[in-house]
Amino acid sequence: MWINQKLHYRSFFIVVRIGFENGFTLPLPVPLFLLDQALDAVEDLVWLAEKLFLQWAVQSPNGNNDQRTQRRYWNSFAGTPTKAVQLCREITWELRRYGKWRMAEVEVRDPKHPCRVRVYVDFI
Repeated sequence: MWINQKLHYRSFFIVVRIGFENGFTLPLPVPLFLLDQALDAVEDLVWLAEKLFLQWAVQSPNGNNDQRTQRRYWNSFAGTPTKAVQLCREITWELRRYGKWRMAEVEVRDPKHPCRVRVYVDFI
């Protein structure tokens, strides 16, 4: 029941905050809508490259060079690059739909030096 209440809010930024022991904090905001647009452009470029360079992509090991065999061998070897970009877009959409949450909180201490660094990755 509590998940349905949070689904109406979506995250718009990933904020990476790096905090030092002296109190200085460096926030690095990454707008997610720009990431979506960049992935959309990359997907178009990958699709175009996939169509143009398919005959040079991978030669089949048995010496058969027709395009259908090459496509089948390419798909079984690595999947299509377009599907990989689509998977990245789906992952970012899925992470955005949970609203405000902290993805990572890391604290690093060096035993030789009294320095401590904290890194937070938040979806806001």
